[in-house]
Amino acid sequence: KTPEGTLGALVIQNQTGAPSYSDQDQQLLQYVSTQIAAAIQRSSILARLQFLSRYDQLTSLPNRLLLRDRIAMALARARREKGKAALLYLDLDKFKHVNDTHGHAIGDQLLQAEFVVLLETLDSPQQAHVIAEKIRNMLSQPIVLADRKVPIIPSIGIALYPDDGHDEQSLLDLADSAMYGAKRSGGNQSKRANSTSKLPQVKPQT
Repeated sequence: KTPEGTLGALVIQNQTGAPSYSDQDQQLLQYVSTQIAAAIQRSSILARLQFLSRYDQLTSLPNRLLLRDRIAMALARARREKGKAALLYLDLDKFKHVNDTHGHAIGDQLLQAEFVVLLETLDSPQQAHVIAEKIRNMLSQPIVLADRKVPIIPSIGIALYPDDGHDEQSLLDLADSAMYGAKRSGGNQSKRANSTSKLPQVKPQT
């Protein structure tokens, strides 16, 4: 048993008619159970530290370190297979207004619904745009948080491999720049990296 609670139980069964455990036996069992509990606790702490090093505490989504690892793996596969991949960089327009109107607690809940999307095995650049627009249309619907309807307006930047960049850093930078370009153009739209105009909006399927 630890300050965080009970980790488990060590059950010892004595056969009928066998001698009872002596004080020395009980002390040994106590020592063994303490060592087992310490090992379990160390393993739990290590697993938690590994999780915190790779996932965001607020959203439980992969953090930038794990994201870079996943992007590198995706690009390696795309190079081997001579395929295409894409990064979608999502951001919420006027997020400060949500915080100011509904409070930071609601804002924190809202942050659990966005960020970076990695797409693999794409057939064409247009496919990345279609997916981005489906995400934008879905996110454009108000989200109910704490019994309040919170309107959100997403901007999405798109960067394609190998069309726009060849490594994870350049693709992240280009998708980020395209996302800010979408915001400067009024928001609530998708924009392709190195594009001077916003991509045509795709109507959601009914």
